[in-house]
Amino acid sequence: MYEGNLDNIIGVVTVRDLVRELRYSEGQPSLERVVKPTLHVPESKNADELLAEMQDNRLQMVTVIDEFGTTEGIITLEDMVEEIVGEILEGDEEAPVEFVDDNVAVVQGEVNIDEVNEILGIDLPEGEEFETLAGFVFNRAGRLVEEGEEIEFDSIRIRIERVDNTRIMSARVTVLDGTPVAADSTAPVEATDSTDESGAAETDAGGDAAQNDSP
Repeated sequence: MYEGNLDNIIGVVTVRDLVRELRYSEGQPSLERVVKPTLHVPESKNADELLAEMQDNRLQMVTVIDEFGTTEGIITLEDMVEEIVGEILEGDEEAPVEFVDDNVAVVQGEVNIDEVNEILGIDLPEGEEFETLAGFVFNRAGRLVEEGEEIEFDSIRIRIERVDNTRIMSARVTVLDGTPVAADSTAPVEATDSTDESGAAETDAGGDAAQNDSP
């Protein structure tokens, strides 16, 4: 909640408190009664320190400001936990990237291109007009796309899996060069001792030769 302009944020209001105020308050409902003070933090603040401060003060949301005191945005407690320990999936929420084969992964359209490249070991280009996989597809197609459509870039095939109205929800990304992007490169490889086999073969051969030379 802000007063005057977005650079003067005075607090936050939760849906729960707002509903309670609308349904059960005596007299005219008022935002001032349910607004809670918020913490203003610089964008350079250490993530671990901020998480601890939010937990100590039981804050679900803080306001981020730049060096000039201008509001940059908000950060929730869930954002902080995900930044430190990884993304939290709730209920039936789908994983952003899910491997279905060594060279095939289903990727949510909102995943950033650099994240797709890092996880899949590929090199999709990033552009000024887009940041996500969905944006890349729209940029290549030059139009809205439908489920089942495919586009190819270098050795990568992208098949649109799910579309909601005009929004690409997920796509199947296939690496066509045969390099398994989901393989465990640290897995031990069983080696064959060719020296022993060749030595045994030479012994057998030598034994046969000895038998042939014997009277």
